[in-house]
Amino acid sequence: MCLATVYYIDNSGERAKVAESITEVAVNGLEITITDLLGSTTVLQGSIQSVDLVGNSLVVKGA
Repeated sequence: MCLATVYYIDNSGERAKVAESITEVAVNGLEITITDLLGSTTVLQGSIQSVDLVGNSLVVKGA
């Protein structure tokens, strides 16, 4: 099973790993809700910068 890792880039350009084993991503305007394999959710403010389906990663750029 290939699950995604989410990275967040803040306004200063710093990139940090936010979560692993992500099974679901929901977008509502600038609010991005990610859910991991255990059902825990994290809400990020920003926009999706990139999605790498082969590398299993999602990058969110802060609002």
